Amino acid sequence: MHFSRLAVVALPILSATASILPRNPQCSGGSLECCQQVIQSTALPGWLTTYFALIGVSLDSIAPAVGLTCTVIGVGQSCQSNTVCCTGNNYQDGLINLSTGCTPVIL
Repeated sequence: MHFSRLAVVALPILSATASILPRNPQCSGGSLECCQQVIQSTALPGWLTTYFALIGVSLDSIAPAVGLTCTVIGVGQSCQSNTVCCTGNNYQDGLINLSTGCTPVIL
């Protein structure tokens, strides 16, 4: 009996909390990231094209751009470099930290 009363009280509180979380409508279905550099997939330098070939990634799958040295932007954080929404994969192997499928976002 006490549990049902608690659920009735807690449910509106939980739903109100979920609705006040900041959302970026420009980045639905991806992750909002801050990247030191963003390179269009059609203008990749040779070393990056070679890297993707070595790991078996099609250049078509990384469009429209690749973000280099990216970190996810958390709640209340800002970006001093390039803010992007990345919907592709992240590649991190110690030397390389990239995100694919990135598009610019204005905050």
